[in-house]
Amino acid sequence: MPMKPNTLFAAALAALLAISGMVRAQPIMPPPEITATDIETYANPADLVKLPDGRTIHLVCMGTGGPTVILNGGSGNWSADWSNIQPAVADKTRVCAWDRAGWGLSGPSPLPQTAWHTTDDLRAALTARGITGPYVLVGASLGGPDSLLFADRWRSEVAGMVFVDSSIPGQFYARARVGLGVDPYSLNNVATYEKCAADLRSTGHPATDGSCPPGSPFDRFLRVPAIVKQIAITPERYDTIASLYRNAAGSQEMAVNPARNYGDMPLIVLSAGNRLYNLPRDTPEAVKNQQDAFEAEIDRGHAALAALSTRGTLRAVPDSSHFMTIDDPQVVIDAILEVVETVRAGS
Repeated sequence: MPMKPNTLFAAALAALLAISGMVRAQPIMPPPEITATDIETYANPADLVKLPDGRTIHLVCMGTGGPTVILNGGSGNWSADWSNIQPAVADKTRVCAWDRAGWGLSGPSPLPQTAWHTTDDLRAALTARGITGPYVLVGASLGGPDSLLFADRWRSEVAGMVFVDSSIPGQFYARARVGLGVDPYSLNNVATYEKCAADLRSTGHPATDGSCPPGSPFDRFLRVPAIVKQIAITPERYDTIASLYRNAAGSQEMAVNPARNYGDMPLIVLSAGNRLYNLPRDTPEAVKNQQDAFEAEIDRGHAALAALSTRGTLRAVPDSSHFMTIDDPQVVIDAILEVVETVRAGS
């Protein structure tokens, strides 16, 4: 009987620790510069939506018309990371960016932060705000599996999709197949935020060594004082953030669906050509080969995403890193608006 994703995650830790010193995780890129306008837009408590269970989700919408574009960021991202894309899309149609539970202005959640529960939160927030489909789902990195699961669960509401160097279904197993094991980025963040939660419970305040927000590179939005004032720093928030990383492998697995078929849905997959990890010069050749093999797995996965629709298109973006919304936002904007116009033409 195969182990569950979280069991596999735990079982792989020892093997990962043996090689993690040789391979650095992909560096966190700086977000688009946060301007005063962005702070006013993305740190506004008026955009908090109350869910039926009393929790709050931060949902920032702008523009008018349909279909409504839904922006799903990667792990560690929040709504303001779309600030160099969302306004341009809003010139043509309504577009909404949101913060997962525990991130940005959204409140924490006691539920495991799997793709199942994050898609539940997104749809509940849209329903509470009265924003109905048709939707064009845009998924970057971990937001890709979220978008896939959302479309599987509420297929009639989804009219188009854009994947921005998306994680692929079952990506954890793709890493395992080439011998890389658990992503050090996720592993480090689980440990970081569990410690932050424990420290806060025992001392009543975050660590002062810069390892916990504010000041942590993983929660860069908390560096903006106007945003910090809107956020309650609690152990529960840290627990929620740790849970997202702990369940990343399981969320990728939840997106595996061999029966998935999107018919002739307008769909564009943007695939970065420069997403390779930065490897030290003394990295063993075997590890370099494993990384190359993993990159090939991602490329095949992106081709499979494009094949989900008879109108699916795979587009390489050669000069972009994994952080395409920062490296080449116009490519992302153009792809979103192309799908929007195709949906409108079909309607």
